[in-house]
Amino acid sequence: MFWCLGPGPGQQKLAGAGLSAAPLPACPSSGAPGFLGCVDRQRGGCSLPPGRQLRSEAPTQLEPAVGEEGRKGEEKSREARGERTMGPWSRVRVAKCQLLVTSFFVLLLGLLVASMAVLTYLGAHFAVIGRASPVGSPYEAVHRWAFFTGISLAGLLILGAVLSAAATVREAGGLMAGGFLCFALVFCVLVQVAFWRHHNPTQVEDAMLDTYDLVYDQAVKGSSGTRRQELVAIQDTFLCCGKRSPFGPPGGVDADLCRGEGAAVQDCLQSIRSFLGTHGHVASTLTSVGLALMVYAMLISSFLWFAIRSGHSLDRKGTYALSPH
Repeated sequence: MFWCLGPGPGQQKLAGAGLSAAPLPACPSSGAPGFLGCVDRQRGGCSLPPGRQLRSEAPTQLEPAVGEEGRKGEEKSREARGERTMGPWSRVRVAKCQLLVTSFFVLLLGLLVASMAVLTYLGAHFAVIGRASPVGSPYEAVHRWAFFTGISLAGLLILGAVLSAAATVREAGGLMAGGFLCFALVFCVLVQVAFWRHHNPTQVEDAMLDTYDLVYDQAVKGSSGTRRQELVAIQDTFLCCGKRSPFGPPGGVDADLCRGEGAAVQDCLQSIRSFLGTHGHVASTLTSVGLALMVYAMLISSFLWFAIRSGHSLDRKGTYALSPH
């Protein structure tokens, strides 16, 4: 509501939206004495002289009550829309955080599996048996299979962790699918490993013990000096001495092969079984943890892949770009 002041008996009020007003007199020239401003009928506005300002009156008393009710209704509708939309967005954000944490643990698991594979292939206990085993023996085949399987699993675990973390940060569906594929392959390999260990729990132990028996028999018979050196190296590594006879402690030729104070603690068959038991427990623990992590990672990555394909991009939510026409 505006007031337009000019010469005359009083002040004239401009008509506001939806209000009626009496006809106003024609505007005098801006140079007339006492002219403060009035309505110009031809232009439909208010003419003001230089240096004058239009005074406004806030029509608070004319504001209808419907406006407040309308604003309250609009706020309630926005809150209702927020409740409907924040649920899925919150789940996606939580899933992204969970996948990042899971990727970190998968990366650690991959490094542990790689370390264990290297120790299995280059460790002193396995290496000394490997050097003594003949070419084409069952132990050599099992040894190589365990090493390459461990390295392959470690590579897939590290690749899947990197792809899933990058896909979560960049919200890339292709990278997320690649991470899911790595997790699925690792899951299948771990299931095969668990199945093999369940049905052949003593295959590695039997292969190692057979190799030791072969070296021991040839060294005791004195058919080869090389075999004697290999047997001494095995006993020094495992801190054992020969094979304990059920009729009494080793003696004679067996006693000549025992060296050091720790060599007479236990026979080599028992020492090899104890070492392989500890190694097997570590492998079983890593297999169980890997299976659990793969199932969890596959569930979260598949959920985020569908969320990305559906357009639920948290980083782009609420951001608008203006393109020039």
